[in-house]
Amino acid sequence: AKNTLGTVMSEQGDLDAARKVYEETVGLKEALYGAEHSSTLVTKGNLAIVMKKQGDLDGARQQYEAAIRVGERTLGAEHPDTLIDKGNLALVMM
Repeated sequence: AKNTLGTVMSEQGDLDAARKVYEETVGLKEALYGAEHSSTLVTKGNLAIVMKKQGDLDGARQQYEAAIRVGERTLGAEHPDTLIDKGNLALVMM
């Protein structure tokens, strides 16, 4: 539910609030499921999207790189979620 709240806030343009919600949600998911759980990785990707929108390209890059490392190891290099993070990382680096 908090992940959805972050998405709504982001879509409404409240990027600071969305970032805070995503950061809190990443922490909760890491505590509940672990840092390598697919749900945690999705929320990290959402956080990176908000960071990019805020102009925090270094922060977004770091989030995507971390998600890609874990995704390649746990989901596989060709998994759709891993590929999405790779594509989004490329956009951040353009």
